Amino acid sequence: MSGQKPEILESLLKRRWNMAVLAELERSRGAKFVTLLKRLKLGRASLTVTLRDLVTKGLVRRNAGYG
Repeated sequence: MSGQKPEILESLLKRRWNMAVLAELERSRGAKFVTLLKRLKLGRASLTVTLRDLVTKGLVRRNAGYG
């Protein structure tokens, strides 16, 4: 993570599902909310909180016109 502050990695690891969601989004090149729920076997609230966190960090962006 050249040039990036270690705080970014630390903040990613604070939420249990951040890395799993990022890995799945990378693997599938993006996914619908319901697809992520099923593949990761998460609850709606957990996935919602995780995605909001990733959006806030600028690592994920919504595709409002999809799905």
